[in-house]
Amino acid sequence: MTKKVDVVYNSNWNCIVNTIIGAVDTPSTEELISGVAALSEKHNCRRCITDIRQAENQLSIMELYYLPERAVQGNFDRTWKRAIVVNELFDEAIFYEDTANNQGLMVRIFTSTEDALDWLNGA
Repeated sequence: MTKKVDVVYNSNWNCIVNTIIGAVDTPSTEELISGVAALSEKHNCRRCITDIRQAENQLSIMELYYLPERAVQGNFDRTWKRAIVVNELFDEAIFYEDTANNQGLMVRIFTSTEDALDWLNGA
């Protein structure tokens, strides 16, 4: 499977939208963090939807545990709201959500973009 990381600002949603296709691994997460940080600064935006419905997790539990810390180092602080969209809930996604929330980050896992947008908009 081809690996691709796409990061764009959606002005209609006032949100940074990123998609990972293929492997979710350390290089793809670093590329995503870097791209989102650049767009955040450019658009003064602290809202993000990450779509991993076409991705396959290759991060270990330990890598998932430290990922929120790496995100904070990449300028994702506790003022951010980040929604992650998956095809269906799976253990690693739930673990990441719990770990990020326990570290004071606002992260939620969703199975639809519409629900993710509702949450970002405060519904």
